Amino acid sequence: DDFYALGGPAAFDRVFLYLRDGELTEKYLLLVRADSGIKALAGVRGRKLILLDNVRARLAERWLNSLLRRDGLPVLRRFAKEVAPERKPSGCIQRVFFGNADACLVTARAYRTAVELNPQLGRQLVVLAESPAYVPSVVAISVHYTAAGRTLEQGILTAHTKPKGRQVLQIYRIDRLVR
Repeated sequence: DDFYALGGPAAFDRVFLYLRDGELTEKYLLLVRADSGIKALAGVRGRKLILLDNVRARLAERWLNSLLRRDGLPVLRRFAKEVAPERKPSGCIQRVFFGNADACLVTARAYRTAVELNPQLGRQLVVLAESPAYVPSVVAISVHYTAAGRTLEQGILTAHTKPKGRQVLQIYRIDRLVR
C-alpha cells in the first residue's frame, strides 16, 4: 500500500524480507465459534467480523475478498454487517471466543500462540478458511539509491548482529532481514 501511494514507476535492485520466528511468510485464518452454526464462508454474511489490523495482516482482507469473489459473493465490507479493526491478535480471538463477534481474521501464528496459552480456544474456535502462505511485507531499495543504498543495505543485513539493531528489530518482532 505504501509503495502504490507514492505513484509513478519505480525500479528496485535490492529487496529484503522480514524473518519472524524463522519464517518469511504468514498464513491467515478465518475463525468462528464451533457452536456458531457457521459452516461455510457464506455463513458470515450479515455478521460481525473482527479484522486484525497490523502490518503482518495487511493481505488478509485481500485474500478473504478473493475467496468471496470466487464464491460469487460481495467483498467483505459489503458482505459482513460490520468489520471492526483490532490491533492485537488476542483481542480479535477473544471477541469471537466470548461471543462479542461472529468471526475474526488473524494470522495462523497468532492463533497458534493463543491456543498454546489457552487450549480451550482451540476447542471452542474452528478454522473456517486458511490462506496459502504469503510474504506480508518487503523493504525495497530503488536502483537510483547508489552509495547510500549500499550503506543502507549493509545496515539492514547486519542489524541483528548489533545490540542497537537487535533492539529496533525486537520492537517490530523481527528476527532479521534477509535479501
